[in-house]
Amino acid sequence: MAAEIVAGLEGRQIDINTQTPERRAMEDLNARDPLALDAALAPNLAELRAAVSAHRSI
Repeated sequence: MAAEIVAGLEGRQIDINTQTPERRAMEDLNARDPLALDAALAPNLAELRAAVSAHRSI
């Protein structure tokens, strides 16, 4: 991750994406076809909701 950040800074990139390849693929799919991402996540929705049920962001 540090190498990606340094490369981004050196390349004067505005956005530096340090997400995992899987997360990047989800972001790309969401940008192209949000309903397809919804359909892909639907089978595990209850599990995903349970995993973040105690999460609180500031």
